[in-house]
Amino acid sequence: MTDKRINEVKSITKKRGTLTIEFFDNEGKIRQKDTGLAPTKTNRAKLKRLIPEFEKGLREKQEAKQIKTFGQYANLYLELSKDNSQIGMRRGHVKRFLSYFSKDISPKDIKLSQVRRFFNSLYKRDGTPIVRNTKTHWRQTLKSILQLAFEDGEADRNIVAQWQLPKQDDPPKDIRPFNNKEVKTLLDNSKGKVHNYIGIGVHTGLRPEELVALMVGDIDFEKRIISVKRAFARLSSNTHTKNYKSMRNIPIFDDAIPYLKAQIEYAQTKNSMYLFCKQDGSRPICSEDVTGKPKYIDKNGKLQRNDGPWHICKKKSGLPNSKIHWTRHTFAVQALKSKLFTPQEVAGIMGINLETLYGHYAKYIGDEHTKVDRSIKLFSA
Repeated sequence: MTDKRINEVKSITKKRGTLTIEFFDNEGKIRQKDTGLAPTKTNRAKLKRLIPEFEKGLREKQEAKQIKTFGQYANLYLELSKDNSQIGMRRGHVKRFLSYFSKDISPKDIKLSQVRRFFNSLYKRDGTPIVRNTKTHWRQTLKSILQLAFEDGEADRNIVAQWQLPKQDDPPKDIRPFNNKEVKTLLDNSKGKVHNYIGIGVHTGLRPEELVALMVGDIDFEKRIISVKRAFARLSSNTHTKNYKSMRNIPIFDDAIPYLKAQIEYAQTKNSMYLFCKQDGSRPICSEDVTGKPKYIDKNGKLQRNDGPWHICKKKSGLPNSKIHWTRHTFAVQALKSKLFTPQEVAGIMGINLETLYGHYAKYIGDEHTKVDRSIKLFSA
């Protein structure tokens, strides 16, 4: 007994003066599709070349009809989001959702009470609650999965779309700029790539993932411009920047030039196009390829910690709990305090909007807004 033929072309025939494709559907029944093409040799040859694509379309339609479970829609969501710059984070969300709700459950059987319990159960590994802002990313992932099911008619409604996370008192975000003395101390206690990384970071406001992704061709000393085109992050499989606004050109200030030139020279010695290339000249994966990561080695039966260059630098500088991404915050606060830039200019350089700029950095500027000329006449003729 021969296997039933499904989702494949049977023949190309002439019917009613045009070429018609005869094919087996997913149940093995013969169907016909009128192409509207004249029955010429050229058109027949063209259709034969298109047969693989046509059969692929038949299979994809069948697979779409077979999607029924929450797990299948979650995988479809990941497939559609594969070019998202935060795909690594989304995969983590999906893994946790499937573990909690079950991959085999129907989307329409997920209750809002279950969703609430899930979000109440979100804690970090150290036992502290996940902040509300982070939970909004989880909510967006779940909402997008259920929206796919709703659009296919596998759920009566998207229960997450109209549900909002409850308010919660979150601890302040871990943002602290370095002061002038600390910047000098860090630069004095660092060398090589970390030294240049700090120097470029405090004079450009680049995100760590943007800074480590810089290429030699992105630096234009003639126009004094850095083109921010990509980002390298540990949990991301692509090189997209955080969002569309993050792709930008930023000015090269005088104080950044020595660090940029030194790092370009390093890249050239490695025959690499990447400023912060690895030792063998290959592409860095993330900022940890520059800052280093503590490693533990077995020495005489005891585990001994070997710190990376950034960890050594911050300990020598008396700043053991500092984060290297504070270089970005340092630029923002110094630029705003200098009064040499408008807030719009600072936001543009950093690739963020004004609301984010004020939300993150207003508290570090203090009462600077009160130090204005009181003699200004707003409505003078």
